[in-house]
Amino acid sequence: MQYPSLEPIGGAPSNGLSRLFDGLSPLGQRRRYAAGSLVVREGEPSDSLFLVFSGRLRATVAGPADRIIELSAIGPGEIFGELSLALGARTASIEVLTTAHLGEVACADVNALLMRQPALALDLVGSLIGRVGFLTQRVRGLVSVDVYGRLVDLLQLMAHAEDGQADLPRLTQQAIAERIGASRG
Repeated sequence: MQYPSLEPIGGAPSNGLSRLFDGLSPLGQRRRYAAGSLVVREGEPSDSLFLVFSGRLRATVAGPADRIIELSAIGPGEIFGELSLALGARTASIEVLTTAHLGEVACADVNALLMRQPALALDLVGSLIGRVGFLTQRVRGLVSVDVYGRLVDLLQLMAHAEDGQADLPRLTQQAIAERIGASRG
């Protein structure tokens, strides 16, 4: 079994997600976030979602014994925080990996747009279905493949061949552990 990539969910944003992103873009307040900052924290109240114009982020949740579990990477053209439309609380923390420019859109504005343009609601549903599929595969990989297998799969997915040489981005032991659902010890 292949361990799921932590690349943006679904790869490049779909046509539907692009339409939704474009529809929401004029509604949000834009802000710049520095690398290392938290945009939202798991469990805090929420009444907005975010659009990623530039930068790289990651979604994490708290695991047992204060472990951090990385759910996914998030990149330009993606949306996060959609669950705030129904739940009213953040289900994950979002950390900025590289300087990011984000748009924050109030749920009331999102709902008003979806009422005016119901096709965008279907685009949102499609995006959420893709995310559920991705996370289902991720959980399957975490429970059915041992740590060594998950590490091998992660390294294979991250390797970029250039001139016949594998080029892996630098990751700390902690970052690797968070990505494969393991502990450093």
